[in-house]
Amino acid sequence: MKQEMDAAEQALSAISDKSQEAQSLGGTQDVMKNLTDMVSHQSQLESGSYEQLMQLRQQSATANLIGANISEALDEGNRAKHAEEMAGAQQVVQAAANMYLLGAKQ
Repeated sequence: MKQEMDAAEQALSAISDKSQEAQSLGGTQDVMKNLTDMVSHQSQLESGSYEQLMQLRQQSATANLIGANISEALDEGNRAKHAEEMAGAQQVVQAAANMYLLGAKQ
């Protein structure tokens, strides 16, 4: 990250220098050369920005995937807990029914 910041600062400095130099130039060809250099440096900056954007998107996608996996695991845990509770309740109801119903088989 530090290297990208340093490279961006250097590119901005080069653009600024070329811009100031272009102010003092009289020939159209010299101005166009400086303009071309400035556009080249600007392209480098945009390339770095695009790369960082792609890295952020990858990080965001990874975070979303991790969140979805955690959510799925919690849902599975909740379903298992609910199933156990229902099975326990069914056993209690069955036991109570067997006690109070005459002629129930045990």
